[in-house]
Amino acid sequence: MAFELLSCYHVLMIYAQIAVFTYTKNNNDLFTYGVPPELRSNIKVGQIVTVFFNKRKLKGLVIKITNEKPAFSTKDIQTIVEENPIPAHLIKIIFFLQTNCVSSLRQSLGTVIPFNSFSKNRQAKETKEKEIKKTDFHKLNPEQQYAFNEIKKSITEDLSKTFLLMGITGSGKTEVYLRAIEEVLNRGKQVIVLVPEISLTPQTYSVFESRFPGKIAVWHSKLKETEKFKTWQKIHNNEKPIVIGSRSAIFAPLKNLGLIVIDEEQENSFKQDQTPRYQTRTIALEIQKILGSAVILGSATPSLESYYYAKNDNFKMLNLTKRATKSLLPQTTIVDLRDEFKKGNKSIFSEILTRKIRETLAKKEQIVLFLNRRGASTFVLCRDCGFVFMCPNCDIPYIYHLLTNKLICHHCSAEANPPTTCPNCKGPYIKFFGTGTQKVENELNKLFPSARILRMDKDSTKKRDSHEKIYSSFKNHETDILIGTQMIAKGWDIENVSLVGIISADSTLFVPDFRAEERTFQLITQVSGRAGRGIDKPGRVVIQTYNPDNKAIKYAAKNLTRDFYDEELLIRKDHNYPPFVNLVKILYNNIVQKDALLAATKDKRLLETKFNVLGPIPSFIPKINNSYRYLLVLKLKESELNDFLGDYSHRVEGSIDIDPQNILL
Repeated sequence: MAFELLSCYHVLMIYAQIAVFTYTKNNNDLFTYGVPPELRSNIKVGQIVTVFFNKRKLKGLVIKITNEKPAFSTKDIQTIVEENPIPAHLIKIIFFLQTNCVSSLRQSLGTVIPFNSFSKNRQAKETKEKEIKKTDFHKLNPEQQYAFNEIKKSITEDLSKTFLLMGITGSGKTEVYLRAIEEVLNRGKQVIVLVPEISLTPQTYSVFESRFPGKIAVWHSKLKETEKFKTWQKIHNNEKPIVIGSRSAIFAPLKNLGLIVIDEEQENSFKQDQTPRYQTRTIALEIQKILGSAVILGSATPSLESYYYAKNDNFKMLNLTKRATKSLLPQTTIVDLRDEFKKGNKSIFSEILTRKIRETLAKKEQIVLFLNRRGASTFVLCRDCGFVFMCPNCDIPYIYHLLTNKLICHHCSAEANPPTTCPNCKGPYIKFFGTGTQKVENELNKLFPSARILRMDKDSTKKRDSHEKIYSSFKNHETDILIGTQMIAKGWDIENVSLVGIISADSTLFVPDFRAEERTFQLITQVSGRAGRGIDKPGRVVIQTYNPDNKAIKYAAKNLTRDFYDEELLIRKDHNYPPFVNLVKILYNNIVQKDALLAATKDKRLLETKFNVLGPIPSFIPKINNSYRYLLVLKLKESELNDFLGDYSHRVEGSIDIDPQNILL
């Protein structure tokens, strides 16, 4: 009888394999724990639990449940933190990140699940949702209707298609998104909408909430931990069927996901720059493989990769060639700054831009001025000996910030007081060179003292509600001129904006990266599209440049998007760059320069027997935060990439970036 009872006990023993949220010896282990009797009826794969690990109580995720007794003694699971399991597709995504983005299990786990937001009895202050007046759907024009019909067919027939919705600025892509979302909700499914900037979240939320009141959750990195916990719970418990947010919202725990929309899909911010270095588009397509969800990639200026895939029928191309409001695209003027200098104009603003600003202010219309460089001056130099004031931790010049009167390093945040004499030659002739958004603001205040001016960049948006305040002020015409970096290049649909000035179109052009012209074209096109959205307010764009014959600038000024993309594809093919190959960047950091180079050289010997390896070369910024940086770059076919991920990625010392957005940084 005793033997029978003992046998029964063993039959009832259950074990769980747990991915523990902590650093372990190889960061890739699953750990086996016993399931105590009181939890056996409730334990499920995908639950978040607590366990003792090295005498610490930690959280983990249940990956597998088994009756198979391990060959070692086990500790028991302590508690189930989250009874409701995370969706099964997210467990698959955790392991996809681990393999395809070359990260540890712990890093992948923490990327998908906000473990830091979970705490026993954590209570978030209940925030009252803003009341936004419900609006009706607008009538679609023929192009919008065709695009929606194609997407609707995929949704209703479960065709699991990827669409590239390529529409000029102001063409009504958002209205197509809204119709597609309504179709998905009517079928009892859920939606993720991704935007590239946190600054776009307030206006995106307002538009979507007005159509789907009470159904939207907002997710981004500036939420407090308590807010994250509360929001995650609402999404997880099916209280909010639409999730709007930045990159990390792709991991929203929606159990019945029917549609993923990535707006402005070309943006760099959709690529995570820390391990796991994932491309959001890639994750969306992987989720599509698992769940069969529809995916919409939207942009006036898509990534060259997406354009290429659509041309080759991997994605379905949908074109919107007319503005939804029937307003015309703005008239564009290119100003050659070399001619301005010859005329004796040393101002930041060309004569024509100054005149247009004055005329626009007189008409009570609004202005957007774009410069993709914050601060006041880009470097400080001694005119006697040529000494440049450099960050002591990084091999880059300090940026002068006017408002704080400080020299600041934009890579390690080191600060210094601006010099009065040169530390090298003791000379007094110190000159501040270059232009940033703070200098533009300062000069504007001198030229137009009665104008109401706001600046939007990383420095002016440090507070969590600053994006929304700036947007609200500009939308309500409490601001006449908005100066900004790429934060203002997209998503701002304000009908009273009739003038856009691009202070320096060259600022993104001459960097050592094969995507430089593509990005310049995209930025010019996007920011130009802020002008002239009102039917009775024709738009005007002034592009200032020292390189008026550059193809990116010329094609953007003439709205020749396809011409630019087709020409750029030929260049990429000739030089063997994406989308025709896969790039892999391996970065080596070390406070000892020779050790960084040695590690890179050692790995090159390993890799060059199998792959095409470039380097080792110093990074474009060879030292950051006292750490020297060397690179290897691999150009791989699809089969070679699979070999690299399977057999070589865990044998190299450097940190690996698949599909890097910046090769030499």
